[in-house]
Amino acid sequence: MRNYDVVVVGAGPAGSAAAHAAAEKGAETILLEEHTRIGYPQHCAGRLHGTRSGIGKKILSDMDSRVALEEVRLRRIFSPRGRVMEVSLGGKDVWIVDRALF
Repeated sequence: MRNYDVVVVGAGPAGSAAAHAAAEKGAETILLEEHTRIGYPQHCAGRLHGTRSGIGKKILSDMDSRVALEEVRLRRIFSPRGRVMEVSLGGKDVWIVDRALF
C-alpha cells in the first residue's frame, strides 16, 4: 500500500483545486473520484471563488481559455411568490467553469 501526504476525495472544482495546490507544494497527493470520467455526470455548477488572488488566480491562469465560462457579478434570488432580489457580489471574484475541461 502506498502512503500519501494528502488524499482528496472528489474531483469537482474544489477537490481538483486542492489536489493541484497540494501537489504543487510538493505533497505526495492522490485525487480520488467515484465516476469513470471526471466532470460527468455534472453535479454542481463548477463555481470557483477568489480567483484573482491566491490559488484561484494560479489555477485560472493555468487553465485552457475554454474552461472559464463566465464571471459572475450578480446573484438573482427568486422567491416562491415570484419576487426577485438582485444582490451585487461587490467585486468578489466568482467564475463558472466547465467541470469536464477543468
